Amino acid sequence: MSIHDVSGIAVTGDRSLIRSALMNVIHNAIKFSPADSKVTIAHNVTGAQGEQIELSVQDEGPGVDGSEMGAVFGRFYTSARNQSVDYNGTGLGLSIAQLVVQRSGGQIFFDSSTTVGARCVIRLPAHRVQETL
Repeated sequence: MSIHDVSGIAVTGDRSLIRSALMNVIHNAIKFSPADSKVTIAHNVTGAQGEQIELSVQDEGPGVDGSEMGAVFGRFYTSARNQSVDYNGTGLGLSIAQLVVQRSGGQIFFDSSTTVGARCVIRLPAHRVQETL
């Protein structure tokens, strides 16, 4: 995994809650990915003034069915597709992530154009900060 500096960009919000949201998404990506597969975490700054930071987590697992794209964020939701495989969970991780992201003024969704695995996108409001010397 590579981490690139996004200096000069700041997200306003509760650091531990935003970390929790991101960790829930990463945990799901790892849990639903086959052994020895890749989970990619990427970021992008969007807007002329850097108004948003977009974080994405993509896995190589079974993906999210189009009919479940919104439902997966519901409290206690677990997909019927995954009940034949041993995926333990309460169905709260993505619900918590959505609550945190929305309360932070952002959006969270699964990219419906992803053809292999699932790609979860988190967009958070951001702003440029003045660097002090």
